[in-house]
Amino acid sequence: MSGLKTTGKLLVGNERGQGFKKGQCGNPGGRPKGLAALAREEVKDGKELVKIMGQILRGELLVEKTYYDKEGEVHTVGEQPNHRDRILAAGWFADRGYGKALETTSDVPIGMTEAEREKAVARVLAAGGVVLPPAK
Repeated sequence: MSGLKTTGKLLVGNERGQGFKKGQCGNPGGRPKGLAALAREEVKDGKELVKIMGQILRGELLVEKTYYDKEGEVHTVGEQPNHRDRILAAGWFADRGYGKALETTSDVPIGMTEAEREKAVARVLAAGGVVLPPAK
């Protein structure tokens, strides 16, 4: 339970019924910082993440895979990252180095005139914060 009780639409405070102090929210300490600090410490403030993603991108990181043959013997092989993993690593770097691309969708019906198409494109771009100069 969250410790909050409601009566109708009013929030009346915690389980003890004392309520919150004036100007104070229900979570004055904010989100616990211990987990985020531990995660940053574990990956050396992201340096290890960049190193690993770089190795995947270049196909240098070998992943050990273990399998059994028909006789039941165990074999371990090192495999390079596949193309999909390398492409995802490239996208990871692009997103962090240059920012994520603006995602837009457009429903442009077939048979629009050129002027209607230009207006539709301008509306989509404007929704993404891009304003085109007036046509000459």
